[in-house]
Amino acid sequence: NFLFNIKEYTNRFSFYFHLRVDSCESSIEISQPYWAENSNNQIRAIVNTKQFNQAIHQEICSKSRTVRCAGDCSCEQKYKWHRLLSYDPNNDCSGIFMDWFLFPSCCSCRCLKNPTF
Repeated sequence: NFLFNIKEYTNRFSFYFHLRVDSCESSIEISQPYWAENSNNQIRAIVNTKQFNQAIHQEICSKSRTVRCAGDCSCEQKYKWHRLLSYDPNNDCSGIFMDWFLFPSCCSCRCLKNPTF
């Protein structure tokens, strides 16, 4: 049964979650950007008002190496594309539009494929 498998996975994940730690140190930030560089390397103003809030959840690497992520491994910042409502500050006639922006998403311990010993 498909639903049973999801429930079983959730129960196992919840049970072991507090016993596990990340290999890399990171900090979590919730940002509400007002300016960002889009996928075409153009600076755009992001629509962020009290009535229309666009928040980005970011996890940012604190260190490049840790006790658990060492040797041929290092902590690497990963990024994720977000589609946000924005406008061109240099062209009022272009109106408001959706655009793509890259923000930090997580910190991952990455190791060389073929390590040398």
